[in-house]
Amino acid sequence: MSETPKHPETAVPQIRRVRDQLNQEIEAKTGKSLLEHIHAHRYLSPFLQLLASKAGKSRDGIR
Repeated sequence: MSETPKHPETAVPQIRRVRDQLNQEIEAKTGKSLLEHIHAHRYLSPFLQLLASKAGKSRDGIR
């Protein structure tokens, strides 16, 4: 029988690796450093930028 061609890696495993890396970075941050990171980032979406600017104004849930 002929050998089946190998398909290139799909994006799914790569996206999962990036997700896992981001999760580890987020878990390692304190609430204050996470807010500083969120405020420092410039988002392309106006909606996300609005949410980031409001982050931390209500301290509920952040310890």
